Amino acid sequence: MKKIYILTTTLLFITFFCIPCHAKLSPKTHQILYKTQLLLNDKQYAEAASILEEYINSSNEVIEDQVFLVLGGTMDKAGYKKKAYSTFIRGLEIYPKNELLCHNAAVAAYKLKRYIEAGKLLEKTYTLQKENDPETLFQAGSFYYQGEDFKSSARVLQKLILQTKSPSKKWILLAIHALLEDKQLEKTKLMLLKYLKSTPEDSAYWKLFAKLHLDNEQFSKAAAALEIAYRLKRPSLPELENLASIYRYKEAPLLAAETLVRAYGTSMKPDQALKLATLYASAGRIGEAINCLENNSKNGSTFLKKGKLLFKARNFDKAEKALNKALNTKDASEARFYIALCAWEHKDWKKAKEELDKISNIKKFKRRTAGYLDVLLSIETARLEAIE
Repeated sequence: MKKIYILTTTLLFITFFCIPCHAKLSPKTHQILYKTQLLLNDKQYAEAASILEEYINSSNEVIEDQVFLVLGGTMDKAGYKKKAYSTFIRGLEIYPKNELLCHNAAVAAYKLKRYIEAGKLLEKTYTLQKENDPETLFQAGSFYYQGEDFKSSARVLQKLILQTKSPSKKWILLAIHALLEDKQLEKTKLMLLKYLKSTPEDSAYWKLFAKLHLDNEQFSKAAAALEIAYRLKRPSLPELENLASIYRYKEAPLLAAETLVRAYGTSMKPDQALKLATLYASAGRIGEAINCLENNSKNGSTFLKKGKLLFKARNFDKAEKALNKALNTKDASEARFYIALCAWEHKDWKKAKEELDKISNIKKFKRRTAGYLDVLLSIETARLEAIE
C-alpha cells in the first residue's frame, strides 16, 4: 500500500491583532500595539512589522509575550515566513511555557516545511494546554509523518489512541501507516485488527492485512483476509489469480481452481483453460480437467495437455486421438512420446518403437526414451530367439 496522504487540518496563527486588554502591559507597549493595529487595519503589514521590530530591538523593558505574537503574525501576513518563525522562536525562548507562542512556532515551522521540528513544537504545545486537545497531538503525529520521522509519528499516535476511549478512525489509520513505514510489523497488525474490528467493511485494509501475513509467509491467514476483502469489493482478475496462487502454494489445488473459475467465468482463453485444467488434474479431478479443455480451448498446447490427462485417466484411445492433433505444433516431440506410451499400454511394441525412435536423438528425450527402447530391444530379442 502506498504511503498515506496526510490531510492535515489547516492550523491558523493565534494572534492578537487587536490591542490586548491586559493589565500588565506597559503604557509604551499599549502605544506601540495601538499604532500597529491602525496599520494592520489598512493591511500595511510590512510597516507594522517594522515598527514592532524597532520597538523590540530598542526597548530596555522586558518585551511582553503578546508583542512577539503580534509581530510573528504580522511577519507572516507580510510574507516574511522565516522572520515569522524566528520571531515566535525568540518569544518562546523568553516564555517557554506560552502555549500560543509554541503553537504558532509549530505552524511557522510547518510552513517552512520543517516538518519534524513542527511536530516537536506541536507535541510540546499539547503538554502546555490546560485542557489537552487530542487533535493537537494528532497533528504532531501528522507532521512527524510528513517529515518521515515514522518512529516519532507512531509513538505519538499510539499514545493518543491508548489514552482515548473512542479514538478517531483517522488517528488509527495514520498510526497503521506510521508503524508500517517504521517496519514495526507486529504492532501494525495489532493496530490493523483494532481498525478492522470497528470498520470491517474496508476492503483496502483487509488487503493490507493480507499483505502483512504474506510477508511473514502466513499463507492461510493471508488467503482468509483476501477472501473477506474480495467479498466486500469485487476483485480484479489479477487479484483472483494471485489468491489462486496462494492456494496452489498451500497445496490446495481445488480451492485454487474454484478461485480461477470465479476469475475467468464460463468462457475463458486457452491459456486460462490450461491453467485451470492443470489445477483440476492436481486435485485428482481428471474429468473436470478434460471437460475444461474441451469446452474452452482447441490449440496445440491444449491437445497435448488433454492427451496427457486422458493417458493419466487410462483412456488410451482418446488420449492418442488428442495427442495426434498436437503433432503439428511446437509440442510435437512431447506428444509423440505419449503416443508411444499409449502404444506401449496397448502392447503395440512396433508402433511404440517407431514413435520413440523418432525422438530418441533429441537431447530432451534421449534419457526418457532410452529405458523404453532397451526394454523393447529385449522383447524383440526374446521374440526372435523364440522363433529360432
